[in-house]
Amino acid sequence: MVHLSSNTKEVIVQKVLLRDNNSTVKEIAVNHNIGYSTLQRWVKNYKDNTVRHHNQSNIYMNKLSTEDRFNHLIAVSSLNDTQISAYCRQHGIFKFQLNNWKESFMSTSQNHKNRENMSELKLLRAENKKLKQELNRKESALAEAAALLVLQKKTALIWGAKEED
Repeated sequence: MVHLSSNTKEVIVQKVLLRDNNSTVKEIAVNHNIGYSTLQRWVKNYKDNTVRHHNQSNIYMNKLSTEDRFNHLIAVSSLNDTQISAYCRQHGIFKFQLNNWKESFMSTSQNHKNRENMSELKLLRAENKKLKQELNRKESALAEAAALLVLQKKTALIWGAKEED
């Protein structure tokens, strides 16, 4: 069993993450004499940031502010793949990081929209409940008034018209 340094592992993982559509993870694993499942675990750990990166640029990437990440996303939004790769090399970031940042921004805005929709829905439900209660109260009052009128007419028929004092 060959032990690889963390830098070598990181380079292989980056090959997997930055590969073109012609190569597969299994081919990369075979080329480097690494088990397929091992390489998958390395990639998963790398994406989950559980692997400690000793490279200063990676430490820098983890400390980027949300504003800086957003600026990077805006900068690459109109670029093609080769231009994005050049931009990433120039700024010391990876293409998969851009994708992760984009997903996180999208999910954050989606969560914010969901929270707004839920609060609006809650207000509408409360208003709907209040209106239903008011409608039930008015229907009950109307039914009571109608019943009193019917009883008043029946009593007038049975005992005659009410005499004036």
